[in-house]
Amino acid sequence: MPKILSNMEQKDKILTSSPIDSLIGGGVEKGVITQFYGPPGSGKTNIALNLLVQSASNGGKSIFIDTEGGLSIERVKQISGTDFIQLAPNILVFEPSTFAEQESALRRVEQMILSGENVELIIL
Repeated sequence: MPKILSNMEQKDKILTSSPIDSLIGGGVEKGVITQFYGPPGSGKTNIALNLLVQSASNGGKSIFIDTEGGLSIERVKQISGTDFIQLAPNILVFEPSTFAEQESALRRVEQMILSGENVELIIL
């Protein structure tokens, strides 16, 4: 059955803390898949890390599944500033190096969600 647009709920959003927020209507919607793509050096990782920190500061769990081994803790510290110590427990990092480890990481994330943990963001 179709829904009337004015009756549909507005989804919560997570800010990227960049001009992209205005281009995508005020941030990345929760509960949907959003893909950022572009050439090397175009800012994809920066956007992901800003989302990671913003989500963690909202009190939810932020999960980063790093399949390339490129997560810079120093950059996360720069973005989070003096709040890093408070935010760090809300940021979970998986570093799978095989397909089996990737599958295991995704299953663990699924279990977290099914058990009711407040998982606000998953970056893959």
